[in-house]
Amino acid sequence: MLKLFFLSLRRLRYLITLITIVVLSGLAYLLLPHDVVSQSAPASTATVGIIAVAEERGDFFILNRNQTVSIYDVERKDFQILRGQLGSRAEDIVASPSGKYFATFSFDQGTIFTALYTSEAFITARGGNPDAGSYALPRIGRGSAAIGRFSLDEKNFYVADSLGKKIYVIDLNTQKFSEINTSSQIADVQIDPSGKLLFVLAQNPDEVLILNAGSR
Repeated sequence: MLKLFFLSLRRLRYLITLITIVVLSGLAYLLLPHDVVSQSAPASTATVGIIAVAEERGDFFILNRNQTVSIYDVERKDFQILRGQLGSRAEDIVASPSGKYFATFSFDQGTIFTALYTSEAFITARGGNPDAGSYALPRIGRGSAAIGRFSLDEKNFYVADSLGKKIYVIDLNTQKFSEINTSSQIADVQIDPSGKLLFVLAQNPDEVLILNAGSR
């Protein structure tokens, strides 16, 4: 009899726990924001797992497996363009803060190919060649990665060759580029709000470099 009592008590505790979880889950759903937008795309646009976000607007750019770009407008809650064909093969994508520009990277052993697009022109033409400039930048070493950052005022685009100890500065108005040399290999690059300084996380040796954002 005592054994049956303990079994019933255990089942009652389990039932109370289960009910508590269900009630709390329901309250969380009601109280927390849940205006999440779900958009499905055809299988042909399956991504390679690369999404770039425009930090100011929140729009995002998806690099698809079939070398197209899908651009999602957060305000409209819809794709501005579901598939826009790129002008060259890309392996990575970066968006500017407002979403006005985006850039793609492709590589061979000695070159970082950087293509810059104006989003509006890309959407209107549903793709095409890079209208904001195309650059073949020297790449040091087969394993070298490209790190891309737009300045907050969107006047410059910075491309770091991670093993090359070099940062390329592309002027988006003149479509010309210059170089900044560093003393170490580059793990990451960030730009201060004024656009005057670069913060470089370096390795071999491990250090943080603060550099003038202009060429040198």
